[in-house]
Amino acid sequence: SNKEAPESKNRKLTGRAKQPDAIINNTDQLSWGSSRGHGEAKVQEEMNNLYNLCADLVRVAIFNKDAIDFYNMHCMLGFQVVGQHISFYLTTLLYDGLYVMTEIGHLNMPVSLEQLPAFLTSLDTLLIVSNAYWANCVQSSSTVEMEPNKRSTLATPNFKELIAKNRDRHRSCQLRF
Repeated sequence: SNKEAPESKNRKLTGRAKQPDAIINNTDQLSWGSSRGHGEAKVQEEMNNLYNLCADLVRVAIFNKDAIDFYNMHCMLGFQVVGQHISFYLTTLLYDGLYVMTEIGHLNMPVSLEQLPAFLTSLDTLLIVSNAYWANCVQSSSTVEMEPNKRSTLATPNFKELIAKNRDRHRSCQLRF
C-alpha cells in the first residue's frame, strides 16, 4: 500500500525519511492499525552485492526497533527477500537497551511448477514463522516496564558512519565497529 506508517512519520521528524519496501500492518475493520513488521527486497541480480544486502538488513532492524518503541510491541517480524530467497527475523527489546534480532527461518520460493514439490518441504518453516509471529508480535502488556529499557535510534549521519565508505560488494561485512 502507499500508506505511510505513523512510526515512519516520526522518523521524518528526526531526518530519517526513507521507507521500508514492505510493512506488515494490523487492520481494524477498514482502518490501518499498528505495524507488526518490516521487510526489504532486492532482485536476484543483487544477490552478490553484500554491501546493499547488509545495509538493507540493518534498515530492517532499525525499522523494527523504531516500531517496538513507538507501539510498545513485544516483538516485530522482519524479512529480507533476495530474488526467490526469503529470510525471516524476530526483533525484540530483550533487556535494558538491548534489542535483539534473530533469524527464525529462511526458504526459497518456487519460480516454476517443477519446483513446487520441493517447496512443500518448506511448509514447516512457514509454520514456525507463522507461530512465532502470532505468539510474539503483540503489544506488550507491561509498557511501564518497557519504557526505561528503550533507547533512541541512531540518527542517519551516525548510522552512515557505521557503514564503510568504500563499497566493496564482495566483502563479507560492511559494518565498522
